[in-house]
Amino acid sequence: MNEVLVQYDTLVNSREVLSRQEGHATALESYLRANTDISDSTGALLALLSPLSLLAVEAGAQGAHAAGALAGLAADQLKSTTDTYVESDRLAHEAMSQLSIRSGGTATPWTDPRDAAPTLGPAREQAPADYGEVHSWMWDKAAGTVETFGEMLTGAQDLVGEVSEWSTEGRVAEAVDPQSYLVPPQSTENWVQDLRWNAGVLLGSIDWVAEKFIGFSILERCVFSPLGGDWRAICRGSEGWSHCDDASFAMGRNYAALASGTVDGWQGLAADAFRATMAAFSGALAGLSAAYQYASGMVSTVATVSKLACAGIGMAIKEITNILLKIAAEAAVPIIGWAVGAVTIWWDVEKVVGLVRLLYQLIEAVTSAIQEFAETQAALLDGARLIEDLAETLARRSGVLTP
Repeated sequence: MNEVLVQYDTLVNSREVLSRQEGHATALESYLRANTDISDSTGALLALLSPLSLLAVEAGAQGAHAAGALAGLAADQLKSTTDTYVESDRLAHEAMSQLSIRSGGTATPWTDPRDAAPTLGPAREQAPADYGEVHSWMWDKAAGTVETFGEMLTGAQDLVGEVSEWSTEGRVAEAVDPQSYLVPPQSTENWVQDLRWNAGVLLGSIDWVAEKFIGFSILERCVFSPLGGDWRAICRGSEGWSHCDDASFAMGRNYAALASGTVDGWQGLAADAFRATMAAFSGALAGLSAAYQYASGMVSTVATVSKLACAGIGMAIKEITNILLKIAAEAAVPIIGWAVGAVTIWWDVEKVVGLVRLLYQLIEAVTSAIQEFAETQAALLDGARLIEDLAETLARRSGVLTP
C-alpha cells in the first residue's frame, strides 16, 4: 500500500520553482539571441561564419524556448494536481462537518490550505561576484586560475556539507539563480584589427611593388578583404555561449533539487512520478548545457585559429616588406638599378610568391575552422529535440495535446 502524504507548502513552493524556471528559460532565449550571434559579415571570412552562426543561434534558442515550455507545462500540471488534492480535502472537510452537525456539534469553516504556504525565498546560490570578468594580463589570468581552483575546492567542501545535511528534513527551495550567469560578454582583444593596422603601416607604402610584379595588392587580397569586420564578436560569442551553458546547467540543478526537496513533504504515486519527471528534466537541461558548451568551444576554436593565423600572417608580412624594400632599393637608380636588380629580382619575387601562398594557407586554416563550426547546429538541435520530446510527453499526459 502506497500512503499519500501532502504538505501544501511543498506543492505550492514547487510550483513557484517551476514558474521561475520558465522565466529563466525566457531570459536565456533572449540573452542567447542578443549575445551569441556573429552577425558582422564585412570581411570574407566573417561572411562565411555569419550564416552558420545564425543557424546555431536559432537552434540554441529553440532549445531555450522548449525549456521554457517544459517548465510552464510542469507548473500547470502541478497546479492541477494540487487543485485535485485541495478539492478532495474540501469534500472530506464538508463530510466531517455534516457528521459533526448531525452529532450536535458545529461545523468549522473551510480554509484553503494553500493560503498558509510560505512564500518561496530567493535562490540559495548565485554566480560569483566576478563572474564574466575578462583578465587582460598574464598575471591576472594566472591569478584567476588560482582563484578558480580555490573555488573548486570550496565548492567540493560545500558539497560535502550539503550531503551531511541530507538526513535532515528536506524543503523546497531554488538551488541557484540561473539568470545571475547571464552577464554581458566582454572582449578586450582585437587581434585582427592590430594585424590590419600593423600590416598597413609596414606594407602600405611598398605594396605597389608587389602589385607590379605579382599582379595584385597583398594588403587587399590577404589582409583587408578576408579579415574585414569586428572579430571581437567571435570572443564575445564564445563567452556568451559559455554563459548560456552555465545558466542552463543551473536550471538542471534546480530540477534536481526539486526531486530531492519534495521527498519529506509529498509522498505517494503522484509524488514519485513528479520526482521521476524532475530527474528527467534535470538530465535534459544538462544535455542542453553540454550543447551550449560545445558551441562555445567551437567558436573559441575559430578565435584561436584566427589568432595563430594572424600571428603567422604578421610575420610573413614583415618578411614580404623586407623583400619589397630590397627590390625597390635596387631599382632606385634609373636603368642601372633595374639592370642590376634583374639578376636577383625573379628570385626575390619567387620568395614573395611563396610567402603569399603561406598567407593563403593560413587563411584556409581559418576557413576550415569556420566550416567545422557547422557541426554545432546538430548538437544544439539534439539538445532541443530532447527537451521538446519531454514537453510533448508532458503535454499529452496532462491533456493539453490529444493524439
